[in-house]
Amino acid sequence: INIYAQDGVYNATSRILSSNYLNETTFYMLSFPSNIKHSQRREYLRADIETDFSIKVMLEGTEVEKIISTTKNICAKGLAFIADRQMSAYTSLEVDLFLEGKEIKTKAELVYSTPIRINNTFKFLTAVTFTTIKKEEMNFITLQCMKFKG
Repeated sequence: INIYAQDGVYNATSRILSSNYLNETTFYMLSFPSNIKHSQRREYLRADIETDFSIKVMLEGTEVEKIISTTKNICAKGLAFIADRQMSAYTSLEVDLFLEGKEIKTKAELVYSTPIRINNTFKFLTAVTFTTIKKEEMNFITLQCMKFKG
C-alpha cells in the first residue's frame, strides 16, 4: 500500500482481512503493515502552479458543496490549495482542473486538511490525490510542471 502524507510517501505491505460498504464508501480492515518505508521525495514532479479548479463535494451521489478556487501547487496525481474550512476525511470528491486551456476531470480523495494561519485568520492547507485520472492527463500535467520549473 502507498500512503500519501504531508511529509512524503509511506510504502508498506499489508493484507486485506475484511471489507464493509457504507454510504458509497468501502472500508477495509488491513493486517498490521510490514516492510514500512518512508520517502521524503514526491512520487511525481510538483510545481507551484496557480490555476483555476473546482471540487464538488459529494454525499451519497449528491453534490452538497462546490468549491471554486486556485491551486497552490499541482502534480500528476494531485493538487493542494488553501480552503476556508477543513475538509472531512472519507469525502467523495470530483475535481475539474483547468490547466493551459485544457479541462481535466477526475475523482479525488483527501490527503490532508491542515490548519494554517494567514493574515491573522485560520485557513486550511488542503491536498487531494486524483483517483481516476487518465495516463495522458497525468503526462500533460507533468509536462506543464516541467515547463514551469524550466
